[in-house]
Amino acid sequence: NGKQIQAEYRMRFKTLASTVTSVEVIAAENCKTLRFTAPNGKNEAVYIAVSVVNDGVNTIGVYDASGARVGYVGVSGRGVYRIDITEYLASVVDGEPIELTLKAEKKAEVKTVFKTDRDDNFSGITAAKRAKSYIGSAPDGTSAIAFDGFESDLQFPTEEMYHSPDAAFNCNAIIKPEPISAEDMGRRFKIKLSLYDTVSRYVRVTLNHCTSMKNSITDLRRTYQNIVTRPGEWMDVGLDYTVYEPMYGELGVLTKQLSVGIVNSGAVTNPIYFSGVETVETVTEPEIGAISLLSYSEKYKGLPEGMVDIVCQKSPWSK
Repeated sequence: NGKQIQAEYRMRFKTLASTVTSVEVIAAENCKTLRFTAPNGKNEAVYIAVSVVNDGVNTIGVYDASGARVGYVGVSGRGVYRIDITEYLASVVDGEPIELTLKAEKKAEVKTVFKTDRDDNFSGITAAKRAKSYIGSAPDGTSAIAFDGFESDLQFPTEEMYHSPDAAFNCNAIIKPEPISAEDMGRRFKIKLSLYDTVSRYVRVTLNHCTSMKNSITDLRRTYQNIVTRPGEWMDVGLDYTVYEPMYGELGVLTKQLSVGIVNSGAVTNPIYFSGVETVETVTEPEIGAISLLSYSEKYKGLPEGMVDIVCQKSPWSK
């Protein structure tokens, strides 16, 4: 908390001993061939450590001679990433020569993963509880989501108001309609929309969790932006979001929701308009640096079962 420690405080850390084995790397045009000898002895966990030396955003996969996928990891920027091949090596004899192929699984591109229809800005979007939101036209004639206040809160149960009491509209498919999975780790998005206000006020654009009440969580990865609108002109808003390990929820449960709220609107009925809601994903080619093999005599307890492993990442939860 930034305060000086008033008394002596001791902590003990335990780190797992690992054995590093060199890997012969043969580079080809779109992949790398990895050759090494299967580690000897009982190893609870074995990983291929891959260094990414540029701002690559992709999924790196490892394949055996038959073309079967052995393991993978989502990468997002410079760092050292680990690919678990423990299960694959369980059927391999100690000292046996191994040859695997490592490659980026996605082509480099910038693609749109969500976009409202030009003439129907409500496509894929839901009006929030109580919100008077509907398809209309901004003063300049642009088709848009119009919002001009709320219905009385007496018409809706309290629990329906708890999540976003000031929301104008929501979108649960802004990243993907299905819950986040291990395959999504490392993906990088920009969410964009335009707004046109008739008065100056605060608008909050939020990317937060969306789960059923039985899976209610605190979203430590909420991304938001507060805007002071300027009347009589279109303003562009953008949110950057990278999928890291969802420490606040479970894979297969959490989805991300875009919520646009009119802060402290009260009884104000001056309309505001929204248009061009869009999500763009960026995929780039990772530049691979050093590659090695890591063997542990104890099981590495980093992330819950089923999550990809990110080491030395820019995430606040780096390991």
